[in-house]
Amino acid sequence: LSSSTVCDSLSCSSYATSSSSRRDDQQEDQLRGRNSTLSSSSSSSSSSSSSSSVSSSSSGSSPVAAEKTDSKDNIKKTKKTSQGGASSVGESVRESVRELAESIRVRGATSLAQHSPFSPQQLRSRGQATLEDLRDRRRRLMNSLQFKRQQLDQAVKRVFSPRLVARTEKLAMPDQLLFRWQKVMKRLFPLGGTSEGNHLYLYNAGDEYFVDLWKNIQQAKQRVWLETFIFHPDAVGEKTLNLLSHAAARGLDVRLLYDYMGSYKLYPRHTKVLRDLGGKVVVFNPFSLWKPWSWHRDHTVRLHQKVAIIDSSLAYCGGMNVGVDYCGPSIGGTDYFRDSMVRVEGPAAKHLRRVFEHSWEEAHHLSEPRTLMNTLRHTLEQRHIESRQDSTASDSSDEQRGSFVQVLPSNSRRNARHVQRAMRITLAQAQRYCFISTPYFIPPLRLKHSLTMAAERGIEIRILTSGKTDVFMAPLAAKHIYYSFLRRGIRIFEMQNQALHAKTAVVDDIYASVGSFNMDTFSDSNLEVNLTCLDPSMAKRLHKQFLVDLEHSKEITLSDMADMSWMMRMVSWLAYQAVRLVSIRPRSI
Repeated sequence: LSSSTVCDSLSCSSYATSSSSRRDDQQEDQLRGRNSTLSSSSSSSSSSSSSSSVSSSSSGSSPVAAEKTDSKDNIKKTKKTSQGGASSVGESVRESVRELAESIRVRGATSLAQHSPFSPQQLRSRGQATLEDLRDRRRRLMNSLQFKRQQLDQAVKRVFSPRLVARTEKLAMPDQLLFRWQKVMKRLFPLGGTSEGNHLYLYNAGDEYFVDLWKNIQQAKQRVWLETFIFHPDAVGEKTLNLLSHAAARGLDVRLLYDYMGSYKLYPRHTKVLRDLGGKVVVFNPFSLWKPWSWHRDHTVRLHQKVAIIDSSLAYCGGMNVGVDYCGPSIGGTDYFRDSMVRVEGPAAKHLRRVFEHSWEEAHHLSEPRTLMNTLRHTLEQRHIESRQDSTASDSSDEQRGSFVQVLPSNSRRNARHVQRAMRITLAQAQRYCFISTPYFIPPLRLKHSLTMAAERGIEIRILTSGKTDVFMAPLAAKHIYYSFLRRGIRIFEMQNQALHAKTAVVDDIYASVGSFNMDTFSDSNLEVNLTCLDPSMAKRLHKQFLVDLEHSKEITLSDMADMSWMMRMVSWLAYQAVRLVSIRPRSI
């Protein structure tokens, strides 16, 4: 192959040499013709000048000018001829290069066929086999997608079973609303965390919640996992720690996960007994001057989830922390906050358990130095959690009697904001109303846009927030954006008798949500979890509690905003800018 290539290269170079010699001969002939032309023109001009000298002098024409004109024409013709010759030479060179490349390709293919262990027929058969394999893969992918669509349709049909339709008919719900919510469910299903056959119970007071939680801890057989933002070592917190220690002494899997900043009053000495008895205690995203690897982390990302896992099929989710401020005097509380919690029995508990496991591993990862081995171990543990299949299954008869539940986490570190996306979907598809309870109303930009768009479609939007709160800057910052919502018809209420801490939403008497997600910029980056359900009875209970809370609230109107002094306007603007500045997250966490 190399010798033939060299021969072709030599032939090409010889051809180029002969072409260049021919080009030189042509140029020489052209020069001779130009000289002869110039000599003939000079002789003719001299004869004409000698014969008619008087006429030329009278007319004023110069023979030198005519000679220059003729020479210019000849030079132009010579240039055109030389350009035509150069272009023809370039074409011939390009053609020779093409022939050389084609010969190299053909000879290379011939050499490959000679040295290949496969015959041309075998190569063709292998190519056809590869094409068939690609077609088969495409066929399997299309079948898988079709199967998933069928599963989704079946799940939607099970959710809107005749029993559910019968319950909605009692509530005078039109068929158009049911059809619209079928479309909503098809958009919510891909977010994951869905299950059927669940039994829900709503708590609107902390006394009943803590009594049931303590009872479940005492009756637990396998595990007790508790996750919270605030854990105060007061009367309620100490009793909870004692029950967790007794559960660890019985040999149960006891885990306590709390946030470093939220539980600033809880020290290691408070959890020493629990740890000595085999319980596991982890602090989320701690900061220490003696641990340099913790300096670079984003400490605005906090653990704001409130979850309790009891055994395999019982769990709690909502907004209540552990402390005396979240319960009444009957169990030693102050009844400062008005909060909500929901208990779920059924397969949805395993989804809450996975949320807890993710947060647990996240806390372990943040509390260790950033090394290659720790990062590798953390990645493997996360993949193990995500790939593990839970063996808990519910009876088909229970699925027909229970509720459809979807557990939606929000974790900015994983770029998973399922709570926010579900809220935008439900607001975009709501048909009648949407009532939201949130203690801090400073919604992110996309949620703000969804609320205003729903109000412009004629949906009744009511926002219940806290007028009395433990975060003094929150209501001041919220007042800065009240006007943009009020002028679009959104009604805003502030609770006066208690500090509202519930995070709930009810839409169209069919969709309900209870969790830890606040409508503010901080929850948009924290670790949050909401439990949503498609259950008219649960939605009715939340709707009823919302109306009860409105009786102890004050409505904010446009006239109230117009009566604000310029000093209060300035203070609210500064508070809003401060909240925005604090909630800005760095690029690396």
